Amino acid sequence: MRSLHAFTLSFAVTLAAGLLLIAVLPVDEPLSPYNTGPGGLSMLASVASLAEPGGVEGGAGALYIAAGWSPGLCPAVSRLLSRGSSVLVAGGEWINRLLDCLGVGGVEVTGGVVAYPLGGVDGEYMVPLGGGLYLYRAGTVAGGRCMAWSPPGSFLDLDGDGVPGEGEPWGPFCMAALIHVGGGLLYIVPSPSILENRLYSIDGGWVRGLAPRGGRIVLLYEPSPRELLHSASPMLASLLPPLLAVAWLVWRRGRSPMH
Repeated sequence: MRSLHAFTLSFAVTLAAGLLLIAVLPVDEPLSPYNTGPGGLSMLASVASLAEPGGVEGGAGALYIAAGWSPGLCPAVSRLLSRGSSVLVAGGEWINRLLDCLGVGGVEVTGGVVAYPLGGVDGEYMVPLGGGLYLYRAGTVAGGRCMAWSPPGSFLDLDGDGVPGEGEPWGPFCMAALIHVGGGLLYIVPSPSILENRLYSIDGGWVRGLAPRGGRIVLLYEPSPRELLHSASPMLASLLPPLLAVAWLVWRRGRSPMH
């Protein structure tokens, strides 16, 4: 019986410790709405609601945002655009996969990274686009109606050395575009940095300005099991006191002479 009490106590303490770790350890996955670091999306998530792509219906009263590819993204974006929604996709060449899936031709996100030698303290890959807008480590957009251009003196750094070389074209380049798809609007930005915490305090106003007047902002995101547990950390933390109380009672019972 004592061995059963010892096992129960050990299990309760281990579970309590695991719940505590889940509650206190930060999420560090890039582009996670639960990540509060420079590459996370927690600032955007503070003003947006979260929804998995398969669970959205759409309509003209919201801006839907995607920062990465997922299996359910294409049908979700297609459905949203067909119902008159505005959709912002911010990322790299995975956007081309989405455009192909949507049947959109004549628009492409290019490879390489736009560099600007006068990028300042944040380096040559921090590119000002005018109007106080910046992108970090961004590609370019070919096609659609251009909404923002890189400055003269920018170049497409194809080999990643930060120095203009032979065969590397000079800007200005289109770095944000709008296309009409179905009855909706599809905004394309070739870098997720416009959504990341590192730049959201600067670029957030531009992003929010894409939403219909008075409309919601919805971040399309499929959380990992780790993120689901982290999001439930307040509830999990509330379970600690009763778990520890049970562990203490089991320990006391195991020490009783009758056991």
